[in-house]
Amino acid sequence: IIGNLPPKEGRILYMACVDPHLVSGADVVIDSNPKLVESLEKVQTAFLRRLLGLGAYSMRAPLFTELGLIPLSYRRIILALRYVGYLVDPKTSPYARAALEDSYNLYLNSHQGYWMDLALVMSKLRYPVALPGLTGLTPDLCADLAKEVHKSALKHLDGEVQASTRLYLLHDRLEPLKDEAPQKITLILRHYLELVTNPNHRKAITRLLVSQHPLAIERMRYKSRYHRVEVPRDLRVCRFGCREIESVEHALFFCKKKTELVECRRGFVNAMQGFDPTVLTVAPWNATRVLRGLIFRRDTVCQVAKYAYKVFAIFNGEVMVWP
Repeated sequence: IIGNLPPKEGRILYMACVDPHLVSGADVVIDSNPKLVESLEKVQTAFLRRLLGLGAYSMRAPLFTELGLIPLSYRRIILALRYVGYLVDPKTSPYARAALEDSYNLYLNSHQGYWMDLALVMSKLRYPVALPGLTGLTPDLCADLAKEVHKSALKHLDGEVQASTRLYLLHDRLEPLKDEAPQKITLILRHYLELVTNPNHRKAITRLLVSQHPLAIERMRYKSRYHRVEVPRDLRVCRFGCREIESVEHALFFCKKKTELVECRRGFVNAMQGFDPTVLTVAPWNATRVLRGLIFRRDTVCQVAKYAYKVFAIFNGEVMVWP
């Protein structure tokens, strides 16, 4: 169904056709049991992974930070808070308000109910948000609570990205906006997902950034049918015989054992030197910085994506060297 759908259009399709089913009833049925919402979260993550061209081993946090979407568990809480804001509005039916007050009274007497469930799920967030009492609660205050839950989601996702060594290329990045200075933004449809129009190139740059590429440093992280243990990092060497770790930087900048790869790199460097002269003198100590600098620019990201696609294709043409 998704195929090579551009991410921008894919987001629209998701919000129009998938999200309504996943959030149905979220305003009145609180997810007090996390197990009950897992099946819905699996649908969300499966759709987003296919939209980005990622596999089942990809981390969840980048699915949201790259597409600018909020995790389902947070979204359902926000919808519930908006509904509470509707119920406390003086214009709302007094019968609906009476039902909410009954639920709150049950909560005060330590009985389960709507209010207790909502307070519980908000307290169990990675960065909890306190639900105040019903007395004095207004629609504006409920809107502020929804914003706090959204901020909690941003903090959670940013923490996941920053804590992962696999996502080192995304650490502290500044999003290159079209008509503004680069900014640190946790949730936004990323520039490369819009600017790189070739589906294969776009998937290559996405996989590079979120560590879902075909290089040994990532592939040997997982167990397989014939390799039952994770390979230590220092043994994930280049398949072309370099005896160096087959990392992104090694594949893009340093491997010289494959003529096709060297020629491909020469063309890329010649094209990039006008944008960043340091690409001519890239070394192990600054390779990551140079790569990040080229990716997080609107005028060079398409060339980097094309180059990454070619490099991955070259490496895919050779069998990895398993220890």
